[in-house]
Amino acid sequence: MKSTAHLSSEQLTVEPRGWAKLWALTFRPLVVSVGDIESVDIASAHDVGESLGWKLGGTALNRQRAMGWFTIRGQRRAHAWVWLTPDRTMKVFRVHRDRLRLVAVPCDWFQE
Repeated sequence: MKSTAHLSSEQLTVEPRGWAKLWALTFRPLVVSVGDIESVDIASAHDVGESLGWKLGGTALNRQRAMGWFTIRGQRRAHAWVWLTPDRTMKVFRVHRDRLRLVAVPCDWFQE
C-alpha cells in the first residue's frame, strides 16, 4: 500500500498508508482547501528540514528524515506536516489554515 497525495481544483489530500501512518502519527488523511494554499514549491528534504523546530508528534531521526507534525522555526504557533527522507524531491505547500503553515510530501506520492 503506497502513500498518496492528490491536488485537485478543490483540495490537497495527503493520505499516508501502512507503516507511514504510524511513523507520521496520523490516522486520517490530511485535507487542505485550495483556498488555504498560498504557494507551491519544489525543494530538497534538507531545505525543508532546515525550517523545522520541535517535534510535536511523529518520528524524527535527523533533519532530513522526519515524518509527522513539527513546529516551524521563527513562526510562533505555526505547525508543519512533513514526510522527509533524504535524496527525495519534495513538493512544499505554504498554507494558511489555523496553525498549519507548511505541508511537505515527496513528489512521487502524487499520481500524475
